[in-house]
Amino acid sequence: MMYLQPDEPDVTCPPGKGYKAIRCNQKNVIASNEVKRHSLLRRKNPPKENCVKHLPRTYRRAVSALSLLQSPMLLSVRLYWGFQFAQTGWGKLHNLAKITAFFADLNIPLPAFNAPFVSTLEFVGGILLMLGVFSRPVAFLLAGNMVVAYWTAEREALKSIFSDPGKFYGADPYTFPFASLMVLIFGAGFFAADTYIAKRLKVAESE
Repeated sequence: MMYLQPDEPDVTCPPGKGYKAIRCNQKNVIASNEVKRHSLLRRKNPPKENCVKHLPRTYRRAVSALSLLQSPMLLSVRLYWGFQFAQTGWGKLHNLAKITAFFADLNIPLPAFNAPFVSTLEFVGGILLMLGVFSRPVAFLLAGNMVVAYWTAEREALKSIFSDPGKFYGADPYTFPFASLMVLIFGAGFFAADTYIAKRLKVAESE
């Protein structure tokens, strides 16, 4: 809705103090007050067109502000789940006999080889994930490892991804592959060794 500003008062009134001069001055005073009132009204209630015009700029500013949270978010994901991977791998390395027997019960091929391999992958991969070193390759290996864990140890939960979602995301491996995929897709973020190494390599190439 547009506010129409009233015409400016006609300041040319007949001289003297006659009836016409008094009426003319009164009209000028009323018109002047109307101008002031409409001016204040526009300041207090800006036209909707102006609000709509500023929406894209406001949206862009909000997106830019939220984009600043990407790297801190990825850092928190790497630190938390990297520590969980490292802790799980460390526990497996200290119980290789049980892990080997467990892999054999799940019919995983070459359990004597895969048990120490998976344990080392989770321990070392978790540390590298926290540091942000080779983040995407490590995340790829860890995501594949957890998909295998789902298929071998939680097959019923994996098959229930659509029929019984609660069973699927209630399984132990659920959060690990999603954390790995997040780093694999979005990268390690700014607060990572990979970012520093990439910058140093770029400087070296430009010299």
